[in-house]
Amino acid sequence: MDFSWIKDLAESANKNELDKAAQFRQDKASKREEALAAAPLVERICMLMTACCDEFNKHVAYQHLRIVCSRVKRRKTGIANSDDPELTYAEENTYFTFSRGSWTCGFRGVNGAVEFVELPGVSDGGSMDFKFDEASVAPSRRLVARQDPTSKQIVWLEDDRQLDGQAIVALCKDCFRSFIEKTQV
Repeated sequence: MDFSWIKDLAESANKNELDKAAQFRQDKASKREEALAAAPLVERICMLMTACCDEFNKHVAYQHLRIVCSRVKRRKTGIANSDDPELTYAEENTYFTFSRGSWTCGFRGVNGAVEFVELPGVSDGGSMDFKFDEASVAPSRRLVARQDPTSKQIVWLEDDRQLDGQAIVALCKDCFRSFIEKTQV
């Protein structure tokens, strides 16, 4: 009796397992890249928003109209993929705030998402005793990192719509304008 067909079945099963393992590892690598993309975007947005705040403050005549912008803060929350040294990375929350009057707004990034959050009635949201990254407030805008399967580059999506750099800058300008309008005294 010929059992070569059993060997073919076993080799096929082995190949399927290897393919599944490779796909699982590739998915973990993509998730790692997506998760790590949030902090650099928050830092770039902070630079833009700080420039907007500085420019606005240059032109206002009254102290109470000024905007205070914090620096970027990072807080490590854990280690992901600790079982695989090549894919291990520190999970962290990255955020900054800007405040005017009793309003605090800011951007926070964690696990491949960057959120714009507005908190009315919270003055000095950038202080040490306030953990902006843990505020249980629904974001008004949310950007999600995805790794493009063909180019392997990170792209940013808002509501499944891909945003380029200019669109992200426009979103930040809209957020700043909205913040100023909401905080008019």
